[in-house]
Amino acid sequence: MPSTPPTCTHVVDTSTIGVSAARSVAALLVASGVAYVDAPVSGGVAGARARTLAVMYAGSDEACARVEPGPRRPERPPPPGWATARGSPRP
Repeated sequence: MPSTPPTCTHVVDTSTIGVSAARSVAALLVASGVAYVDAPVSGGVAGARARTLAVMYAGSDEACARVEPGPRRPERPPPPGWATARGSPRP
């Protein structure tokens, strides 16, 4: 654990990487006191143009709650075209 708190507390990885790579990145970050959320985006260029991208995300409950978009907070509706699918943390 670093002697001073990290300036970055959470990383949301929106790249499409394999399970092994996501686990490696998560382990390095968590060891440094930084929470990790794996959040690949699906829909491609066509989905971006149509504003129909989907974000699937997984991580610890605390990390996901901290970075979660509007769907869990009714007072803040999600941006147009934002859809989420909450997954379980990868073992």
